[in-house]
Amino acid sequence: MFVVPQLLSLIVSFTTTGSTVAFSDREMDLSKFRRADEPGLFGYVPKRLEGRTRQMFASVFFYAFYKASKVLSIATLASANGVVAFIYLVLGKPHKRVCANDERIEPPC
Repeated sequence: MFVVPQLLSLIVSFTTTGSTVAFSDREMDLSKFRRADEPGLFGYVPKRLEGRTRQMFASVFFYAFYKASKVLSIATLASANGVVAFIYLVLGKPHKRVCANDERIEPPC
């Protein structure tokens, strides 16, 4: 009975988060100063209106689905093992491995 409003609330939440991140990212990218300082990082938003619209929808959907996948993964972890999910949420991600030469690297030593 209450499933539809809850799902609608989740969809609106994911879309709101996606649009907030996408719009702020777009504003940073359209800055001529940032484009001049770091052209390899900024400048991916097209200059034509049609391209900008497609890029904006793609960004909103990407960020919304990214947030939804993170929520789904935490929910799945919590349903499988609540203690591990609680530890993950409280402590965050596990730290990187430290090798004998004290260099922090991603893959195992």
